[in-house]
Amino acid sequence: MRKVLNVGLGVLTASFLTGCVPLYEQDPTPQYRQVAAKPTISVFRFIGRSQDKVGRGFQATPNGEPDGQFRVQIDPRGLQRRLTGFLLYTSDARGNRVYSTQAAQSWSTVGEGWFLGVETGGKRLNPSADSAVSHLIEGTTEFDLFADGASAFVRGEYATVVVRFSDGSRIAAVTRIE
Repeated sequence: MRKVLNVGLGVLTASFLTGCVPLYEQDPTPQYRQVAAKPTISVFRFIGRSQDKVGRGFQATPNGEPDGQFRVQIDPRGLQRRLTGFLLYTSDARGNRVYSTQAAQSWSTVGEGWFLGVETGGKRLNPSADSAVSHLIEGTTEFDLFADGASAFVRGEYATVVVRFSDGSRIAAVTRIE
């Protein structure tokens, strides 16, 4: 059976199979499935190059050179989330990786680049290169990320952060270095 509906902006043609009954006629009580809201990155920005918290390569201790510092604010959207890692890399405005001749172009807490130091509330979450990040967030939480090779962060260029959670989900954001 075909039905033509005039919806004001044009004509909508819909086809219905004979014998099919819409769900609301079968069950007048709608069934709702609770879907977990996806966490979001509400702030991601470059703070500067004034502190030294990590060293070159996989060195988790200061090396006397200023690090690039970023601030990430994560909103778990009303749910508890276990954060398990960060990945930071130089990128274009769309988050695509950008490579150059510089040694460091990505930093990570999960072994995908040079060591990335992570702090929240002034407390280091990964004090050594072999310590995993595992942090339960229940409300909006700020993290400071420290990446050696601060010269990789050039004014006017971009960086991307990827945040990983224990359920395998990931969220990402891009910021312009100012």
